[in-house]
Amino acid sequence: MSTTKEDIYIHNLYIEPTTHSTRDIPPILLNLRRLLLENKGGHIILGDFNLHHPLWNSPTYDKHHYIANDLLDIVSEVGAILYTPRGLATRDCQRGIHHERTTIDLLFSNLESIEAIPYIREDLEQSSDHLPIETTFLIGENQENPPISMKRLWNRLDSVVFLSIFDRETSYLTYLPLNSRESIDYYIDLLVKAIEIAVDIAVPLKRGSPYDKGF
Repeated sequence: MSTTKEDIYIHNLYIEPTTHSTRDIPPILLNLRRLLLENKGGHIILGDFNLHHPLWNSPTYDKHHYIANDLLDIVSEVGAILYTPRGLATRDCQRGIHHERTTIDLLFSNLESIEAIPYIREDLEQSSDHLPIETTFLIGENQENPPISMKRLWNRLDSVVFLSIFDRETSYLTYLPLNSRESIDYYIDLLVKAIEIAVDIAVPLKRGSPYDKGF
């Protein structure tokens, strides 16, 4: 997809279910890596990955696929980070007496213009055990209206809420490897994202004027 700013590539993947101990990287992930490196620009990577990892698992779900680490290494090469909220149940399956709610449908991107993080569309009827997910990206520039400035009321920071959210959003970082430049960059991106989420929740906004000159 071409925009006035850059080309944006959308990669829709399906990885067949595999054992947690499998270390062989699926060909589709190798192909994804090739496409990411060959095509410069924005990337949206989404699909049914059938992989478990502490980065997106519910805190009560301790399964971990080895090749999920390879997936993270691959997307981090273009600066893509995970936008799917940790623990968002995207598959709701009843198997006999066992009820499974897992996070296996994922969204990664190196675009920063995301308006709404992925969430479940409870109002949509569907017959699959995979739940419908919606997210919104802002692509292109709207020149019709000047931007509305939003200022943080830092003097009203709720430090208890900030620390609670920050601890929650960074609890999985200890599971991530730090053995390459890409993995360190990815770790830092996630750390910054955790701070931004905590700030969004713990620091209220003051709506400014579109003509506010900032003084």
